[in-house]
Amino acid sequence: MRERHLEDKFGALGELERVTVVKHPHTRESRGFAFVYFKSPAKAREALDRMQGDEMYGNNMKIELAKRSEPRPPRERR
Repeated sequence: MRERHLEDKFGALGELERVTVVKHPHTRESRGFAFVYFKSPAKAREALDRMQGDEMYGNNMKIELAKRSEPRPPRERR
């Protein structure tokens, strides 16, 4: 999964702030999900409604609105 592909697909619905593909910390390979930030909350909801289940990379997309507005604090290493 690449940011550019997501920017192209979601950017067609509205102006984006940024796209972040989540990667494995050691291998740097995509973990299969990303965060797409729209400048307009209404456009984010529209993307959810219009693109839910669309195919990308051979899989159907599952789109959700973020549940957390603040990032998690770093975990302590043991």
